[in-house]
Amino acid sequence: MNNPYFQTTLKIAKTDIINDYICFSGRYCNFKKETFFTIYVANENYKNSISKLKNLNQKGFLFEPNINFDITDEISSKYKNILKNKNIIPNFKFSNKIWQDVFLSSIDTIIYLFKKNSSECKNQDIDLFITEILFLIDNYFDKLFLQTEKLNLFPKFVCSGKIEIEQYLFLYLLHLLGCDVLYINQKNDINIPNNLLNLSNFCNQENEKNNKSIIISKHTKSLEITNKKSDKPPKISLDYIKKSRISEKSKPIHNHSELSYEELAKFSSSVVMINILDENKKSIGVGSGVLINSKGYIITNFHVVSSGMYYKIQFEEEDETFFADTIIKYNQNFDLAILKINNVTKKPISILNKSQKLSRGQKIVAIGSPLGLFNTISDGIISGFRKNENSACSFIQFTAPSSPGSSGGALIDLYGNLVGIMAGGFSEGQNLNIAIDYTTIHDFAHNFIEY
Repeated sequence: MNNPYFQTTLKIAKTDIINDYICFSGRYCNFKKETFFTIYVANENYKNSISKLKNLNQKGFLFEPNINFDITDEISSKYKNILKNKNIIPNFKFSNKIWQDVFLSSIDTIIYLFKKNSSECKNQDIDLFITEILFLIDNYFDKLFLQTEKLNLFPKFVCSGKIEIEQYLFLYLLHLLGCDVLYINQKNDINIPNNLLNLSNFCNQENEKNNKSIIISKHTKSLEITNKKSDKPPKISLDYIKKSRISEKSKPIHNHSELSYEELAKFSSSVVMINILDENKKSIGVGSGVLINSKGYIITNFHVVSSGMYYKIQFEEEDETFFADTIIKYNQNFDLAILKINNVTKKPISILNKSQKLSRGQKIVAIGSPLGLFNTISDGIISGFRKNENSACSFIQFTAPSSPGSSGGALIDLYGNLVGIMAGGFSEGQNLNIAIDYTTIHDFAHNFIEY
């Protein structure tokens, strides 16, 4: 078992949204589930589409015409103790431990996204949002998740009506748990921030009049327009292409012979310094990150970015400063997170293949920004391998010096492969430093790595 943590990947929507949804049965293998999550503006096809969906007879299927809610004082008092204790554990529970753990961490995820995407978000707004989510969980989860002992019966949920950030994040919660979600509306009056809308597929049927359909793929803000008459699938981002043609300009750095330290130092051009900013855009910390995809995906530690609201990102010897305001993906147990920036011209660093092995005593180079000293380079050896059995996270213990600010930086072998993301050290000892290893990086970021 490579990774005991359940993950979902987004099914790319096609032009025949309704039939695609009805017939869809997502692949599930090695705790990875292909899941349908589409926002569909059906226009003149709305009534016919609703009629088809209502007649769908499937175990675990639920059609809800309207998921609007009115939180009364009586409902609020029901969840008062949960809000008071700040320990968000719903009444509904999965018997499967992995599913339950993912359930609780996914609730934390949507709360985080709500805070990030709500202007002037106050404590009472957060409490109201949590109350709304708990209310929806109590109302729908028993009807959807009919079997909670094994990860093998995944439900389908269709809804319509008014949708705002609260309802959308509830749908995203269902998606993260493996539920196939379809929101359908007659008009394009969806009031959802773009960075959240990009977590799902989006299709506007209005453009089918011109034999075209607009699809917004997950994790990209660009609109991809495809011809309806073509048998070719819509263009999608590299998140979903396992085999793609990469231009020489953006091809990942990869070498087959040992490099000198002078050559290895050049990899610092793909290691960034991350300045963590609060809601007032004031600096509250500094860390490092590594470019793993020419589309601008940067991997770092979750503990580096978890307290921030905005992120100022700098490349070495670059005048331009990049900003990010959203964590695209994170896993607290792996202590890994991914940020996204645009208009990147740097080359990503190739990650060591999972089939290859490292050796104790092997030489490595560390690149990070300790104490804010941009891209400091140090060398050392691999002194051991450690395993966190509770999180299935693998670590490399190494001797290259590491200080606060190095976290999220690159640990590179002498062939120029990224073998780890520096995560910290032990202050009680000397040169006792830890990096999250390349196998864990592959498990966490497989959809983002440019192979």
